[in-house]
Amino acid sequence: MAHIRHINDSDGDVVDLVYFCSDFCNREHYPNGVAAQGLEPYGGWCGLVEVEYDEECASCGEVIEGSHTEKAKQRRDRLRKRLYG
Repeated sequence: MAHIRHINDSDGDVVDLVYFCSDFCNREHYPNGVAAQGLEPYGGWCGLVEVEYDEECASCGEVIEGSHTEKAKQRRDRLRKRLYG
């Protein structure tokens, strides 16, 4: 699961998404980088968002595992086998 920051243009349209592994990284990433990156400051919690494919945390570099990767499929299969035999 990821925390996502929506980047809007001057018209308010979403033009980019920035991914974080946690709300902590989301908060920590912006105080020093807002002016340099032209991004708005932390605007609140937007977490537990499922991503389809692996994304890298913009703050710490941790890999946020996507739900459509082979590793995720294997984990789901193991869980189903354990639960349902």
